[in-house]
Amino acid sequence: MNTVDIAIIGAGPGGLACAVQAIRHGLSCLVVEKGRRILQGIRDTYPKGKGVYPTTPKGTEDEFAIPQMRPQGEKEDLEEFLARIEAFV
Repeated sequence: MNTVDIAIIGAGPGGLACAVQAIRHGLSCLVVEKGRRILQGIRDTYPKGKGVYPTTPKGTEDEFAIPQMRPQGEKEDLEEFLARIEAFV
């Protein structure tokens, strides 16, 4: 039986950021998502074609702890955002 240091429930922006930070700190992790792909909740609920706007996460000193997960430009197309994040992860 394999063990991991951290189990993360949800492969949304928060769960993925947590996984990236865990790996950067040398921890193993398992990310569990309700669907077949990462960001499944956003895929299921966010309106198609709607832009993704960058916002500063609450409680952070920097705008984005994981710069690669920041929406690009003033408004990034949802499908482009999802594809880019999926490629990064």
